[in-house]
Amino acid sequence: MNNLNTRERFLLIIILSFLPVGGLYYGWTTYSGMREYRQSEILKVEAEKNRLHQLSLRAGRELDRFDEAYNAASLPQSVAGMTVTYQNFLNDLLLQNGLEVSTIGKTGWGEVEYEAKDRMGKTFKEPAYNVLAVSDIVAKGSITQLTNFLYDFYDLAILHRVDKMNISLVAPEKEDETRLSIKFTVQALVLPSGPDTKSWSEYAKGRLGKPRTAYQDLVVARNLFGPPNSAPSIRTRAAAEVEVGANFSHKFSAEDGNAEDRLTYELLSSDLEGFSLATSERDQTATLSGPRVDKAGKYQFKVRVSDNRIPLLMDEQNFVLTVAEPEPEPVREPEPPKPPRSFAPDTFITSLVQDKNGVATIILTNRGNDQLIKRNEGETFELDGITWTVVKVDRRSATLRKGEQVLEYRIGSSLEKPITTEQTLTSTESASR
Repeated sequence: MNNLNTRERFLLIIILSFLPVGGLYYGWTTYSGMREYRQSEILKVEAEKNRLHQLSLRAGRELDRFDEAYNAASLPQSVAGMTVTYQNFLNDLLLQNGLEVSTIGKTGWGEVEYEAKDRMGKTFKEPAYNVLAVSDIVAKGSITQLTNFLYDFYDLAILHRVDKMNISLVAPEKEDETRLSIKFTVQALVLPSGPDTKSWSEYAKGRLGKPRTAYQDLVVARNLFGPPNSAPSIRTRAAAEVEVGANFSHKFSAEDGNAEDRLTYELLSSDLEGFSLATSERDQTATLSGPRVDKAGKYQFKVRVSDNRIPLLMDEQNFVLTVAEPEPEPVREPEPPKPPRSFAPDTFITSLVQDKNGVATIILTNRGNDQLIKRNEGETFELDGITWTVVKVDRRSATLRKGEQVLEYRIGSSLEKPITTEQTLTSTESASR
């Protein structure tokens, strides 16, 4: 240090004075970080303990719920002395579904135990459950009746099951035989915590969670003892025509050799957007419909129909819709003008006379009815609903007025054929002239 100058000594003193401060700061930050880390770990452990506790509580509640459900589905403990009651239950269920019961076979009981250890580690056995077995149940019926029985059997919330089942045709030598011979065994459980007494009507239904038809269709479709599957066939026409802008719908129908088959229709492709195929389960048809088509042309649709058997069979059809422009309305030619109506075609002027006093008379004869008309000048007569007036009569011709017309006739001519025709003037026209 003696070799250092004053400036270097001063800097050295400053550095040495800050070393304890830096050490203290570093030690404090390290301690604070470790403390925060320890606290966060403690919080994590507490959170995990709380989560495990909640899981334990939830598992306990689930275990209680399962215990309640199993106990509710257990046969009564007293059923050990009531095997006949369970046999009668099975017999009634078979008969309700139309099956012909031959025998309800033997019954037997068995106890199932499990091993446990006490606090001292000593092994001991406790009863787990009892098993009631009903064997050699024999019945006859159709595949549909058997399916309905199994649906009712498993839809009840009871701890029982069909353990074994053998199915064969009653008379396999007959080609049209569809009745089945059924032989099976049933097992039911009795839990130690099950009910003391309980009637069959108290057991809940709806365990399967699906309607009867859903299971029936699946089982009947796989009936190995039924007739061979026939493919459906679309029978409706494969084309239709409409005008541009018209509404359109077309119904598809199909035939199937298996009357019990359920048909499903699908629209595989369409040249037009917005068209769909709606299936009617009531009559097993489908209707193709969509928006109005505003453009002329030919449009194709591909439709498929399939049954619900195994193996599944189907049929397809290419349907063509022709959209045409409406035909123009025909041009109607004007009707020809009607000829003017003829007046008094059968009336003729037969005579023109003057008496000694100079009174001129016209004599007309209607040849259709032999009517004779005599009129002097200035007098009128009625023919065909028209009033005629005698204007002038001389030896060769007569002038008559009909409405606004003045007609001149020769003797012997018909009133239909005047010599000349003039239009009379109205009073206004006369004044203007």
